[in-house]
Amino acid sequence: MKNLTLKNYESVQDFIDKVENANNWNDIEAEDYEEALEKVDLDYHKYDDPDEMWDDFLERVEANKTWSVETEGNDWNDDLFNGSLEECIEYCKDKNINVDGSNARIAKICLDEHGSVDFCEELIDDIDSVECKDFLMDEQL
Repeated sequence: MKNLTLKNYESVQDFIDKVENANNWNDIEAEDYEEALEKVDLDYHKYDDPDEMWDDFLERVEANKTWSVETEGNDWNDDLFNGSLEECIEYCKDKNINVDGSNARIAKICLDEHGSVDFCEELIDDIDSVECKDFLMDEQL
């Protein structure tokens, strides 16, 4: 998967982790906030309240998350299909893709401002582990 590199961080997730673990807002450089907010089309300078800024930033990051079907055949580097978890499962069923962690997986990803994968939040390597079993109607992929 591609990673968007921020100036001082490996990814947006790395930045989020650093901010969440900081003791004070000032523990993070203002230019880091400015750069990260710019990635999700927010203007750092319009905010007076850091809590409001952070809430807006996290909301934008969440809005950029989607589920993706990936296969080992493409070296896990590109997604075959993006959509909701249910849509990804249906896509796999329609295409007879075996989601087993070796041949294929479904990943919850966050896209950057260019539509490239910034980070992977969750991986499903076993379709039986999916919580929406009602949707699967007890069918195995």
